[in-house]
Amino acid sequence: MPELPPELERIILLKYADVDTIRACALVCGRFCFWAQQRLFHTVYLGFSWVRDTKQQLPLETRLLQRLQHLYLVLKSSPHLSSHIRRIDVTRSFPSLLASLASGEWNSVQSLRLEELPRGSDSNALESIQRLVAAPQLCTLKLSFACDAWDPISFSHIAASFSPALKVLRLAFCLPPLPDSAGTKGPDSYPPLVPLVSGPTVPKLASLSLDCASAAALVLSEPNFPLDLSQVHEIVYQTSTLDDPAAEHLGFQLLLSRIGHAVYSLEMDSKYSSAKILSFNLPSLTRLRLPLSLGVASILTQIPRQKRLTHLVLTTPFEHWSSHFSRHQRSLREYGKKIEWTVILTLPFRNLCSLVFEVSIHSREHPCRPAQMGVVDAIEQTMPRLARRGILSVVFTSC
Repeated sequence: MPELPPELERIILLKYADVDTIRACALVCGRFCFWAQQRLFHTVYLGFSWVRDTKQQLPLETRLLQRLQHLYLVLKSSPHLSSHIRRIDVTRSFPSLLASLASGEWNSVQSLRLEELPRGSDSNALESIQRLVAAPQLCTLKLSFACDAWDPISFSHIAASFSPALKVLRLAFCLPPLPDSAGTKGPDSYPPLVPLVSGPTVPKLASLSLDCASAAALVLSEPNFPLDLSQVHEIVYQTSTLDDPAAEHLGFQLLLSRIGHAVYSLEMDSKYSSAKILSFNLPSLTRLRLPLSLGVASILTQIPRQKRLTHLVLTTPFEHWSSHFSRHQRSLREYGKKIEWTVILTLPFRNLCSLVFEVSIHSREHPCRPAQMGVVDAIEQTMPRLARRGILSVVFTSC
């Protein structure tokens, strides 16, 4: 009977087999069992599940604690399985769940996602978060805070405990506290932070993502913040109507002024026009991603011609270019011509390699192939010069 090389068997099992197939393969032989365990125990998910939790009567917190205790029993009987766990996702960060999770040993975890974090005034919850983010091999971390739970003092303590291996940091919903019943607000200035200590224990970030996190941008811009941001080369910045426009503009400006010299990839999705007047003092910038409605022409005029921008990505919804929305289409064609002339006059063609229109399609919609080709034709007719030069392309993404 012909057999595949073990390398191909491993790739098929780890990347293409479904869960039922993997469970069956775990019973074939020792080699298959090892690969199946790698896949089955790769990710620990602690959150709401429509399959498991829809008809359950127990509170979600109790159910998540029970699942975690069951995992501990499995790891106690088979300790070698803990080495396969590479990712932990927690969608509801209950203090009791964080405490139980922090009591375990996660020496092989490389990615950690903690959502709806509680306010850091709870010292036990803060200590649990510090233990989790200090995992020795942790390289990707996402922290998302619950409503009105952001606290710059607590975050500075959490950041001081980050794993030295951390490279990618994603922060979400780091918003200033809302006025309380008395109408008072949080402090206008942040407390003094721990001075940055150079050494192997300080994580050196390579990628930073801020989603509705204008308050975090202000904290990270502090020169003495206990993180090394000198090697951040990729920034993703998104805001919403929850952000304060003045704080958004100030925080992002201060952050770029501190770390902008090393950034070569910048993605923005700001809901405010303040993004049009950002100072693009980014000498290493080669890739820029912006929504088409964000005053792209105004932003491009701020980039000096000596900059080496090579890739420009513009995001736009599918329905704005569909023939069913002729009003949007006419206005976008006029705006597209303005962008084309701005690109021609502002960006040196010897550097610009690609201008990509990223057209987003809602997952519930499935436009036919002719409809997609109609959108491609509409975009190419909007920018005929760039299309003829072969640097204009259109890609479709689902959202």
